[in-house]
Amino acid sequence: MNVLELIRNQFAYDAWARAQFVAVLRTLNDEEFIRPLGPGLDSFAAKFTHLIDSDDLWLGRIDEGVNPPIMPYNKRFKTVADFMNQIMVTGHRKAKFLMDLTEEALDHKITYTNTHGKTFSQPLHELLQHLLLHGQYHRGQMASCLRALGKQPPETDIVVYYRQAQGPTK
Repeated sequence: MNVLELIRNQFAYDAWARAQFVAVLRTLNDEEFIRPLGPGLDSFAAKFTHLIDSDDLWLGRIDEGVNPPIMPYNKRFKTVADFMNQIMVTGHRKAKFLMDLTEEALDHKITYTNTHGKTFSQPLHELLQHLLLHGQYHRGQMASCLRALGKQPPETDIVVYYRQAQGPTK
């Protein structure tokens, strides 16, 4: 497996894990979605919105050279339905980016300015790894939010993804 295949595989897992949370999201009512859950947790809406916004921010930096000075307000969605639209838009944008990605592009340096005004230049493969690990970190927080709501978080371990991708065992 080459590096591009590995990265695409990791992003396929990322999309699968996100879909597991979307399935649970569809079971929440709007009040549960935005309910404040206490220090460190905020709300399920705020955590999931941050995750989607981060994907958009990084794709903008990488693909379009856009460097927003601040993150969007993560409490702007008040309904599950409105948020679902954003998930779809971002998911399609991410999928298109990955489909167009080439092996040669992975070592290309991306120069960007973060939300604190500092400029950095890093290879694309490092930024894509950040995007993946950032998602994993916040899915852990989202699982804690669901537990605080009395819900069962989905099982999103990569080994479960691999088992499902392989199909039923004999």
